[in-house]
Amino acid sequence: VLWDVCQGTMSIPLALIGIAVGAVIGYFSSRIFHLSWDHDGQKVVGRIDTIGWVVLAAYIIFEIVRASLFETVIHTGFTAAAITFTFVSSALITRALSLHGRILRILKEEKVFG
Repeated sequence: VLWDVCQGTMSIPLALIGIAVGAVIGYFSSRIFHLSWDHDGQKVVGRIDTIGWVVLAAYIIFEIVRASLFETVIHTGFTAAAITFTFVSSALITRALSLHGRILRILKEEKVFG
């Protein structure tokens, strides 16, 4: 992303928008699973609840239309690829950090960690 901004392929505002939208989608996609502590197995487990199914369906629909949406809004191929990479990387990083934080919170509540 930084390379694309430095090369002038993508503007800074467009990069920031991609990062912000990706972070929001990543945060909500991390909410797909309801995490809890399994006392018998002594581990954190996840299951999909009703809200998780709704978020999962919305995420799948967004992923299906993402490419055509970005191609419609952004007309140059290089910029579309750069903004897609920005969006996806931001979403994955945010999702991983959110899940990490939720798991640590459960482990601290159960006095397994920290």
